[in-house]
Amino acid sequence: MWFDRARFGHLDDDAFDALHDLAKQDTQSKDDEPVEQSKQQSVKPKHEREKVGTDSVLKLTDFSHLHKSRNPEQNTPSIKPIKDPHDGRWVLAVRTAESIRHGQLEPEKHQRLVKLGKLLGLSPLDSQRIINIIVEHAQRGIDPAQLTRQTFAELEQTSPPPMRPAGRVNWFFVGMTTLLMMLIEFAALFAWFRK
Repeated sequence: MWFDRARFGHLDDDAFDALHDLAKQDTQSKDDEPVEQSKQQSVKPKHEREKVGTDSVLKLTDFSHLHKSRNPEQNTPSIKPIKDPHDGRWVLAVRTAESIRHGQLEPEKHQRLVKLGKLLGLSPLDSQRIINIIVEHAQRGIDPAQLTRQTFAELEQTSPPPMRPAGRVNWFFVGMTTLLMMLIEFAALFAWFRK
């Protein structure tokens, strides 16, 4: 098919998928139905030409032709309140507030905070969002140590890290530890009896 990712690599994923679906619909409608009926049934997206560098790029300006999700829960972000002071979102926010000096965050500290977010179970996008919220408040002149109610509400918009079940045991780790302890005891007994 003439429509491939390499040719349209400058488009974001949603625009590429929309154009790809449109191309599929056009080729199927040309094969199956007369041209007049296909024009009446399909809704064409509005396009607008945009100048990017030296190339003229086609840009989608209307996404009304895309199908809405059948599951409404997918469209709304899940807001989970921060109740635990050990919640990864809160820990990252406090660490970010501690790292800010004169309203600025150094690049090295920023990278460390993103790594900390990953260790806490947050996605890189959520980690970046939390860091940006705290830095933005610091740049506005709000003391990062005094997180306001609005900041708290913005932090709750990010998805919490996945919780591990409390009763789940890593049996591989337990088995390997037991085996290692048995080998150490066997070596100690062997050395003791050789004397």
